[in-house]
Amino acid sequence: MVLPYGSFSGIGRIVVARYGASWASESETVGRFASPEITLKRYIEGLRKGDLSVVGECFDPPDRGFYLPGPLKIDKYRIQKRIVFGSKDVRDWKGIIPSAREGDIELQVEEFIDGTPTMFSYWFRKVVSGMEDLRA
Repeated sequence: MVLPYGSFSGIGRIVVARYGASWASESETVGRFASPEITLKRYIEGLRKGDLSVVGECFDPPDRGFYLPGPLKIDKYRIQKRIVFGSKDVRDWKGIIPSAREGDIELQVEEFIDGTPTMFSYWFRKVVSGMEDLRA
């Protein structure tokens, strides 16, 4: 499990998550984790409610071993850019762990937190079955 970490290129935070979930049933994967956008929506709903269990299940494997102080005032969010990593992106990756893989998806998201717009980057890796190591 990789927790939300650091900042990168002036973007507020990078969260490494997965869509699809090796631990979830097929119906859950099709519903709650079917795409990065749906997983992001669920993640932000969990942050808004201060619900660590909802936030934690957006990771694969699920993780609740981090601190969530309570509900976060995310008024709204807007996906500004969707990037699908290709072989060139993987070759150009600059030492941030975990390493990028072809097919990874980055969503650059503008969130309005208590009325203030802030850019965040969320990174997703598809999980179909089995449990891959995000640190690889």
